[in-house]
Amino acid sequence: MEVVQFRQCSLLSSSVIKYKELGPKLKDFVNFKLTNPIAPFGSSDKKFASNGSYNTTVPNLRHAHLSPDVSIVYKVHDKNPMLIDMYGLLSHEELGTGNPSKANTQKTMAKRFSQQSFNE
Repeated sequence: MEVVQFRQCSLLSSSVIKYKELGPKLKDFVNFKLTNPIAPFGSSDKKFASNGSYNTTVPNLRHAHLSPDVSIVYKVHDKNPMLIDMYGLLSHEELGTGNPSKANTQKTMAKRFSQQSFNE
């Protein structure tokens, strides 16, 4: 069985406070990924669009809905242990992925994600 280690950054900490009602869904996500780290957490779990700022700035960044409007943004990488970096809980508006999408918001958030430091 592969060892799975979760890492978090300050953006996750502040967003968990903001979306505290999603605590149980976040626990479900963590428990699911502990046993199935590369399996999708529901049908909404996928990489960001390949032609967008997120994929070019932070390759392999993923998001999975915890509610209809809020997603966990994360990245799975390495092996033994397999690392899951959790960036934050963010709405479509905050990510710039709403309708219409906002390229400048996506660029700003991608840069912010790329500058995050993760606990070890």
